[in-house]
Amino acid sequence: ITPSGLTAENYDIEFVAGELTVEPKVVSIAWGEQTVFVYNGSEQIPTATAEGLLEGDDCELTVTGAAKNAGNYTATVTGLSNPNYKMRASDTKQDFEILKAPLTITARNKTIAYGDEPANDGVEYSGFVAEEGASVLGGVLTYGYNYKKGNKTGEYTITPGGLTADNYEINFVSGTLIVETKKTTFAAIQVFEDENGKRAEINGEYKGEGAVNIPEDIENVSVEFNRTFTVDKYSTIVLPFGIAAGSVEGAIFYKIDDIDVKIVGNDTIWGPVHITEVTDNIEANTPY
Repeated sequence: ITPSGLTAENYDIEFVAGELTVEPKVVSIAWGEQTVFVYNGSEQIPTATAEGLLEGDDCELTVTGAAKNAGNYTATVTGLSNPNYKMRASDTKQDFEILKAPLTITARNKTIAYGDEPANDGVEYSGFVAEEGASVLGGVLTYGYNYKKGNKTGEYTITPGGLTADNYEINFVSGTLIVETKKTTFAAIQVFEDENGKRAEINGEYKGEGAVNIPEDIENVSVEFNRTFTVDKYSTIVLPFGIAAGSVEGAIFYKIDDIDVKIVGNDTIWGPVHITEVTDNIEANTPY
């Protein structure tokens, strides 16, 4: 700064220059509105801009403290790109949070037969980010059931649990465990079992060779014939189980006593068939 312009009759004036120091202008740091983030597998940090710049000036901020995992953090402005500006220390820091991403784990529906142990078909995941998968989870996947072996047929729940995650907020969703009547097939015979006991149905014809072995005792309290019979005509039937003759409605059973047969030369001549009505029990594997 160089002074001048003064005069004096009694003084010999010497003008000495001084220094004009231009200090950086103080600017304010404006932090972006978003200070809460959700985990996305990448580093995240709040944005910051300088306010109070002179028209036409640019000033970029260096912000450090970016974080990837869920948690609480602090971002810090550590530098300005324009040396003509400086910042207040009170403006340089901003707290921010990364929330856990929502993750839904749903048990798949499963169907079992009456009398079976509870079972499951695994789970489905919805919500993983950044191509992540179940490998990022901790803990051990478990299943809970409100069903016990021997409970009646119907629908029950399969509830998954046991898994943990640093970056995911897990929501476990139950699946459905369907307990159906147990069905065991022996050729044309189907044995059904549920809380009401066992029952057998014959559906169709057995065209295999040899006897059908049923390795369990079945108590038949009723028999329903799905086979079509011609009214007032005789039909032959063989049952694979015994049953009281009186328990079958709408039919009369006869046992074959003997058949008159004559051999004349090379010819066989069949005579009358002698039958007797069955009033007690119809025996298994016997033609009637």
